[in-house]
Amino acid sequence: MPRYYFAQTLNLPLEESITRLIESLSEEGFGLLTDINVQATIDQKLGIAIAPYRILGFCNPHFAYQALVLDRHIGTMLPCSVVVQAQGEDQTQVSAINPAQALQVVEDEALFELAQDVTRCLQRGLRRLSEQPIEATAHG
Repeated sequence: MPRYYFAQTLNLPLEESITRLIESLSEEGFGLLTDINVQATIDQKLGIAIAPYRILGFCNPHFAYQALVLDRHIGTMLPCSVVVQAQGEDQTQVSAINPAQALQVVEDEALFELAQDVTRCLQRGLRRLSEQPIEATAHG
């Protein structure tokens, strides 16, 4: 059974991973709509310290429009959520929703086919993260 998400682990700090993620997904037509800092919220509301954890909401306007034409209520499943969480000081895991898996509950063949296209774009964007060269930084 396919997972409801797919993930990529990067040997990069969290903020650099987020920057690369935004750039990579923009090449697939996605833009960043939301950035929820779960770590800060948990700390502020509950006084509990957790590792850095962000939920980023991405939208590809072309796909979103097509989905809304097919089903005006599909906005309940938008935008595409991507979780970026620290796995250590210089390691980050990036996990994205699998839209094709999530939209099976809608039981609409046209939406499912569209979700498969969105899934392929998200997967390409995440794969591209590990293909990008890691630039050395000069310390002075």
